[in-house]
Amino acid sequence: MLQAFPRVANALARLWQDDIGLELYLDELLVDRRGGRRGFPPEIHNELLTLRAYHAGRFPGAMPSR
Repeated sequence: MLQAFPRVANALARLWQDDIGLELYLDELLVDRRGGRRGFPPEIHNELLTLRAYHAGRFPGAMPSR
């Protein structure tokens, strides 16, 4: 994800300690509210879902891949 979407990766790093800000940003990335957007490739979409779950504490003690 870092190479393909550096702006997204930087925003995630910047927001990582801001629980509400990160949750809002991830929702913005994962939910198409404007319609007609292509979205992320499946592997990036899944990575974003994993990061959201990890940050929410659904996988305590686990490290996100990458």
